[in-house]
Amino acid sequence: MKNILIPTDFTVDSLELLKIALQNEKEDKIKITLVYGVSLSNSICDLLFFSKSACIDKLREDDFCEALSIIENKHSDKIYRIDTELFIGHTVAAFHNFLEGNQINKAYVPLRNDILKINKAKGFNLVPFLKKSNIETQEIDYRKATNTSEGLHLSRLLIP
Repeated sequence: MKNILIPTDFTVDSLELLKIALQNEKEDKIKITLVYGVSLSNSICDLLFFSKSACIDKLREDDFCEALSIIENKHSDKIYRIDTELFIGHTVAAFHNFLEGNQINKAYVPLRNDILKINKAKGFNLVPFLKKSNIETQEIDYRKATNTSEGLHLSRLLIP
């Protein structure tokens, strides 16, 4: 089974990569891993009370879960499972270990680095790590819709 990594910023726009990946892949069942790069504080208290789920909940936009659910329902015949992970590390070697541990075979990344809105205080862009990795990486050129409502973003996910 193919396991595909898709970098995310937990916005509806970032799910456009997922939609394109599902359209491009010919496999019967695909495991998807959505990943966000997180910078942790050096504070011992912050590290002791760090929670992956709480961190993801803080980063997620309101409509992200709804949009993800729409995609899962629309492509239920193709999706084996969708996981959400945080990469917590700052070296290429740590990222290679992350890819190996999650058995990632391929990644879909945006062609332009400014597509994903990364919160600079809490996160970092994974695309440079992916480009240095030894897995197959497919760059996707898509443009974010500007000056549109979230409802239109959600409707874009329904259009083939």
